[in-house]
Amino acid sequence: YDLTLGLNGRWGNLSMNMLFEHSQGGYYSPRTQWVLRRFGTTADTDNEVTLSKDLKNVDGNTIASGTTVRGFVHDFGGGEVLLDEAWFRHGIGGGFGDNQAYNFSVKDATFSRLRELSVSYLYNGEALQNMGLSSLTFTGTARNLFAWYKELVGVDPGVNVGGIQTGFGLDYFANPSTKSFLFSLTANF
Repeated sequence: YDLTLGLNGRWGNLSMNMLFEHSQGGYYSPRTQWVLRRFGTTADTDNEVTLSKDLKNVDGNTIASGTTVRGFVHDFGGGEVLLDEAWFRHGIGGGFGDNQAYNFSVKDATFSRLRELSVSYLYNGEALQNMGLSSLTFTGTARNLFAWYKELVGVDPGVNVGGIQTGFGLDYFANPSTKSFLFSLTANF
């Protein structure tokens, strides 16, 4: 489900507007992360391990005990294996593997975000009336101040590589929503 909650409040000449957004569930494929892993440019690939026993990698090559390599030792259920450069370059641990979106590479897209916060002050003092103005409104707005993601790291599920017309759930070097600050002055005559 998706939820958007807008709150408006006014106290005297001060007003506040807030827009909160939550999306529960859904899936997201962070393809940018998988491509960058292939090139060894993510924190996932920046680990060194010294092997305590001979281990095979995804290519079936045996790496000797005592060897220090970039990678991880992992047990998928059939014994320990080495997830080294081969895993990230052409195995299913990086790139697109055989160009399939594997279940392990799909993340829970649950997120919450403070989409917008706006504070305004209305000034309608006597000095303005002498200048031919009835009021001035000063407004400060901040967008995308805070976001919480259940599983996604470095990915904004609010954007999609194909744009809104093609759906939701695929990231491939898409630009994230920006954090922005706006200020305005409105004059009423």
